[in-house]
Amino acid sequence: MKKNFYLIGGQLLLFLCILLVLTQLFPLLPFDGDDWRYLGGMRQPIPLWGAWNPTRVMPEVLMPTGGAIAAFLIYPITGDYVGALTFVESFIEAIFIFAMLYSFYKVSIKRFKLSKWAALACEVLFFMSFFFVFKKFNQPSYSGFWAADLTCAFYYIIPGLLNLTLVLYMMQEENFMQYFKSLNNKKKSIFFLLVYFAIFSNTQLNIIIASFCSVKLLEILYKTIKFRKFNNIVMYSWLYATILVFWVLTVIFDLNGKRAKYVSSANEGSFLINFIKTWQQFINFIKEQNVFIIGILIFILISSLVIATVQWKKLSLDYIKLISYIFFCFLCSLVYLLLAYTKAGSSYAGRPDAMWAVISLFLLGVNLAVVFYIKKFAALTIFIPLICVVIAIFSFNVNERLIYAANADHDPITIKKIDNYIINQIVTADRKGKASVVVKVPRESEDATPEVTTSNWPHPYNMAVWLQNTLYSHHIIRTRMRIVFKPDSKVNKQFYENTSEQQPFFPPE
Repeated sequence: MKKNFYLIGGQLLLFLCILLVLTQLFPLLPFDGDDWRYLGGMRQPIPLWGAWNPTRVMPEVLMPTGGAIAAFLIYPITGDYVGALTFVESFIEAIFIFAMLYSFYKVSIKRFKLSKWAALACEVLFFMSFFFVFKKFNQPSYSGFWAADLTCAFYYIIPGLLNLTLVLYMMQEENFMQYFKSLNNKKKSIFFLLVYFAIFSNTQLNIIIASFCSVKLLEILYKTIKFRKFNNIVMYSWLYATILVFWVLTVIFDLNGKRAKYVSSANEGSFLINFIKTWQQFINFIKEQNVFIIGILIFILISSLVIATVQWKKLSLDYIKLISYIFFCFLCSLVYLLLAYTKAGSSYAGRPDAMWAVISLFLLGVNLAVVFYIKKFAALTIFIPLICVVIAIFSFNVNERLIYAANADHDPITIKKIDNYIINQIVTADRKGKASVVVKVPRESEDATPEVTTSNWPHPYNMAVWLQNTLYSHHIIRTRMRIVFKPDSKVNKQFYENTSEQQPFFPPE
């Protein structure tokens, strides 16, 4: 009982660390037009043929749900509207990160028979690896949970986390279909609910669960042909096949959406030229990581496979099978995303959030190798605390900050002040009973013009419509008043940081 209490305490401490990272190191602050568009307006919770984002159900339901919780539960207590939005949305992402890590913990226990304490240590290592692989000492670094803005955290990172969590859940059992059959209806209903939102979340990230179901179907087909047991093929494959069918539907829906058509019309050049650009962006993505650390991680992975191949026992067989699943998913995700971004825009291939499926599957494979090592060589457990502490210091030292969102390349304190400055102008006009208000915002580009409503990003002219939606739905303003944005360079001087004389970091040693 006492041991379980400490284990629960360890899991709780890990969750609090995740929350600390998401609220302090890179808080999920609303800032640009997309953030305010999706914070206060909820879509129908079903795929919509011909919509801008036909199948992004989960992010466009979850994000405004978080906004409503912040506005109606947290804001009345704290009196800090932007702070409430930041905390709730960060809390939601923290839940998804923890769910993925805990599922990995369960895989370590169920498939590798690792002790609970060793599995907890591996869970912590898995979390830190998302920072460790990007860490460049004494200079700004990305992390495996980086997103271009608050919206992209819900559009990319959270869908990826949900998809990988479901894959890890299915990996916990050697014969998942048999295990699934034994579940009660309550657990089955929760599983189907999560699968629904995982599939209808993001076609760049649901490739994770789609590729896993593909490799499981191939395995079932191979065994069916080998042992000539055709009677059981439907019983063991129907769930994977159903998920794949729905995944294909999401691709068809998205290819016929307004966003896809807009991107296709704007994407110039031949397929070969665009693919070369996409590949170059992917190489840049690799360079954003610590190449030396990647080399170490690849060595750990390859050496573990060599040992598993030489020592051909049940543990090794199970490990090789799991790694083969992950490698198949990794390869499918990489090819799929490179082809998708050749069509959608090469810059996506250089972004950690858009390439999350690739980096997360790679890190999953490496961390499974660590679990295998610890199970195979029990003496390694004495080094786990040392390894955890060294990697933590390396990954989370504050010599340099993590790279913040690309759409808001400013200090979080600055972002919050600008948010409040804009909102206060609107609230003041509302309290005076005005039907419209002209709101001063930073001038983000010299060629910004009201004729191009998307210009002046990240504070475009059409953000006024979305901000009105959100503030009204959250009861911050009393009416759907008319808001007009007026970019003003004086706002830049008043709030934006002066970076003209940036000093380098001076290392103590």
